[in-house]
Amino acid sequence: MLVINNDIPAKNVAELIKLMKANSRELELRIERKRHVAASVGRTVQEHGGGGDAAHSYKGSPPALTDVMGGQVSMTFDNITTAWTLAKAGKLRAIAVTTAKRSPVAPDVPTLAESGLPGYEIGSWQGVFAPAGTPPDIVKRLNTEIVKIINMPDVQKRLLELGAEPVGNSSEEFTGVRQRPRS
Repeated sequence: MLVINNDIPAKNVAELIKLMKANSRELELRIERKRHVAASVGRTVQEHGGGGDAAHSYKGSPPALTDVMGGQVSMTFDNITTAWTLAKAGKLRAIAVTTAKRSPVAPDVPTLAESGLPGYEIGSWQGVFAPAGTPPDIVKRLNTEIVKIINMPDVQKRLLELGAEPVGNSSEEFTGVRQRPRS
């Protein structure tokens, strides 16, 4: 998810790029002196005609999101599970998701592709792993029980509240997701 400081007047990616191209004094100071959080933000925007410096990095989401909220930096990409709660609370502004399709958690937030940056897709996933050599019947039993839990209505609801899109699939399908070629 691409989130920006609330003081930046852009309401979407196109407006953000337009502001960066205009290189107004206010935005120039914000970008050059405060810098972006992640190099990928600046590279993505620069590749599509925006300006700005993209050299700042953080050791994790909490300090990065805190600095975006506080105005020390302009923007960052972060997992929807950490950024969406803050965006929903109005502490920062979500202007795009980085996945190929809109998130059911934030259906009004467009994808970067919808925002004029085609071919951009970054998502995250979590899974449960067993040690190599675990007997197949144990793997199957664990998978069956975990999928039952994931499919429980209260678990589905809670995961969606946290910004996660719950998927319970087979270990073979999960292996395919992990090994999907990157473009």
